[in-house]
Amino acid sequence: MTENTSERPWDEPGVEQVLDGVFRIPLPLPNDGLHAVNVYAISEDSGVTLIDAGWVLEESLAALERGLAEVGHALSHVEQFLVTHAHGDHYAQAATVRRVFGSTVSIGAGERRSIEVMADPGFQPFAKVEENLKKAGADEIIAETLAWRREAAATEPLGPWELPDRWLTAGTISLK
Repeated sequence: MTENTSERPWDEPGVEQVLDGVFRIPLPLPNDGLHAVNVYAISEDSGVTLIDAGWVLEESLAALERGLAEVGHALSHVEQFLVTHAHGDHYAQAATVRRVFGSTVSIGAGERRSIEVMADPGFQPFAKVEENLKKAGADEIIAETLAWRREAAATEPLGPWELPDRWLTAGTISLK
């Protein structure tokens, strides 16, 4: 574990202590120029709260397990996820961990419509974009996009989108 320094790249693997009891754990991202999403662990004797969760990937889950172990916790100690927004790299792995260990997943009420749409079994991501591209005569872009999406879905599934346990509004966040 390293201490917080302004010289350390934000996507470098390994746990970084940000404050007493607060740790940054970068998790890998697939096919992304960002390389990592930062998950923050707030460690307490009773368990741990995670801010964001990571993408549903074996290597992401393994990195999260290693990071938690470095700060004296396991996935089974995750009491809750406080998710910042409804992107797969911030939300998806929370649902996966919740299914196994019963953690609570919370996200802002402003994300409700997005999550409800993505949790709908009939949801077709990018369908409207593809429809508009087709109208514009961009068949080549559609073909490239579909090929990329099929490959990504086969190798980096987000898992099924699920509704959170709590929709947060002003004043509803707590660490317990």
